[in-house]
Amino acid sequence: MLVVIPTYTRTATLPIVLRSLFDAEIPEGEEMRLLVVNNHPPSRELIQELITDDYLSHKDATLQWDLIIHHREKTIEPVENWYTAIEEFAKEDELVLLHGDDDIFTPWSLISRFKAYRELGSDILLTYSLSGNFFLDNCSYVFCPHLKTLRKTAADPENLDWTKMNAWDASFIGCHAYTMGPGFRKALQKAYEWCDQLDWLDSYTRRLMLPFYLPLAGRFVGAKVAGLPEVCVLRGMQLSEYENLNLGTSGWNSGFLMLCVYAVLKNGDLESNRELDPIRRRFMKNAGVWSLVCIQDKRVGFRKFAGTIQRSGGKSEFWAQLRIWQALSLWLKNLFGLRGYKARRKYRREAVTVDKFFGILDSCQKG
Repeated sequence: MLVVIPTYTRTATLPIVLRSLFDAEIPEGEEMRLLVVNNHPPSRELIQELITDDYLSHKDATLQWDLIIHHREKTIEPVENWYTAIEEFAKEDELVLLHGDDDIFTPWSLISRFKAYRELGSDILLTYSLSGNFFLDNCSYVFCPHLKTLRKTAADPENLDWTKMNAWDASFIGCHAYTMGPGFRKALQKAYEWCDQLDWLDSYTRRLMLPFYLPLAGRFVGAKVAGLPEVCVLRGMQLSEYENLNLGTSGWNSGFLMLCVYAVLKNGDLESNRELDPIRRRFMKNAGVWSLVCIQDKRVGFRKFAGTIQRSGGKSEFWAQLRIWQALSLWLKNLFGLRGYKARRKYRREAVTVDKFFGILDSCQKG
């Protein structure tokens, strides 16, 4: 098994992420490999020291894991960084887990996915995640609203057809696992092809949602796509990062990326597939909610937003799904910095120390 953790400038969260990984149950007899991919050359020495220290200080890590730290010579696009690393370092038929640098593995995350992979022989395996987890005070405290209810479930993996795709959040990389082989490679190639059909957008923008397209591309090319209905990852974010979001969006404009998904789902390969209509409606509705924010955002603006709707043939769908009061409400909250104001106060009140968090998390597996 190869666990791939790409990182850029976010380093404060890495010790928590690595602790959750090294604490997780591993498959007996399986070769465990960790690949950390640094996409920010100026952070080379910091990343090297931080990862190595955490690896050496954990009581079981050096016995159970082989560590690989790969430093990019120059920064490349995120999606290219993720998937070229997988293609370069993964062994044939190896199970690969892609994971964010601020997300937490549940104690059963590795073993459950390995068993599902062994049972179904899937090329692409999706799992569930839970969001709303925040790190405070330079990652000394953790707010996790799910600790009281989070439990390992005895869930069975299932093969996914087109009708089941809408129930899985494939846009989040932490939900992804792949088997390195022909099925995955064909799916990846097709997903890149779909992204690059949005040729009126720059490469960075049109490829950001490639993880979402991968399972669909897998189905299209005949690869085996499966889902495991277990929570394997807790999606995290530093509270300071959340408070400083540009228009309430992290990295890029969420609403515009949803519109890009709609455009891809209307391409020549997928347009006639009526089983994807629920996904199309969902993403266009969300794009409508974000429409005023997109227009205000200088990275998008009216021309790019409206042009993408027109090129995707989604004019009538956009107006049918638009909820103007929701769009206006979100725009005003972002404009005045009110989005999540009450929630942020709650996070600070209810956060626990990192050690206490991991103690509770470990008990979740024991029930």
